[in-house]
Amino acid sequence: MTFNACIKKHFDEAFGPYGFKKIKSKYPYWGRMVGDEILQIITYKNEWSMKPYKNFSIWGGVATVYRKKIDLDIAPRDQIWMQESRTIYELINNTSFENYDSDNSFEENNEVDMEKSINNAISIARKGLLEELKQTNDIKSCVNFFNKYNSPMLSILCFDELNNIKEDNEGILFFLNYNYEEYCDFKKIQYQNSVNRLIERYSLERSKDEDVDFKRICLDMEEVMKRSFEIFSRIKNNEKLYSKLENIADRFKENNMRYFLEKGIIEK
Repeated sequence: MTFNACIKKHFDEAFGPYGFKKIKSKYPYWGRMVGDEILQIITYKNEWSMKPYKNFSIWGGVATVYRKKIDLDIAPRDQIWMQESRTIYELINNTSFENYDSDNSFEENNEVDMEKSINNAISIARKGLLEELKQTNDIKSCVNFFNKYNSPMLSILCFDELNNIKEDNEGILFFLNYNYEEYCDFKKIQYQNSVNRLIERYSLERSKDEDVDFKRICLDMEEVMKRSFEIFSRIKNNEKLYSKLENIADRFKENNMRYFLEKGIIEK
C-alpha cells in the first residue's frame, strides 16, 4: 500500500467519526463544518527527509466564513493559517518532543514502519489538535484559537479603509461580535501577554541595548493597540461604515459557502 493510500485510510478511520471528510481537492484536506460559520481542516504535509526515509507532519486549522478567501486548491505548505499538530500538543500539554524532526519518519517500502509512524502521528493529533478543534465551536472560541496560535490574523489595521482586507484575516469577527469595551479588554490582555513574553525573552537584568530594544518594542505594540481602538470605534460607531462592513461580511460568507458546496464540504 502506498503512503497516500495508507494515510487516507487512517485519516478516514480516525477523523471520520468526528465529521471530517475528504474534500474535493487534489490536495489531502479533510474538513468539517461547525454550524454554518466555522470550517475546520485537518491535513498532512510531506517533510524533507533523506532517502531511504520519508517524513511527514499533520496540520490543522480553523477558518470562518467571514474570511475574505479560503483556498483549498493550494498545497498545505502554503496555508499560513494552519498549525502543526505536534506544536499544538506541546503547547496544551506543556511538553516537548526530544527527537522532533524524526517523530513521523519511516523507512520507505517498509509498510510496518509506515503504519507505526502514521498511527503515532494520529495519536498525537487526537490528544492535541483534535481536542483544540472540539473546543473551537463558536465565533469567540475561534477568536481565542487564532489569538493562541496565529494572532496577526486578528489584526484590524487592514480595515482602516475597508478595501484592503487581507485574504487570511479574521479581524472582522471583532466588529460582528464584540462591543467597544469587550474589544478593548481583549486587546489589553493580548498586549499584556505579549509584554510578558518579551520579559521572558529579555532577562530582568537587561543590558543597556537590550533595554532600549525592549522599551521600543513595547512602545510599538502600545501604539498598534491604540490605533486598533481608534479604527474599531470609528467603524463601529459610524452607521454608514458599519453597514458597509456588514455587507462585506455577507459577501464573504456567500462566496465561501458557494465554494464549500463545490468542494463537497456542505450539501444543498
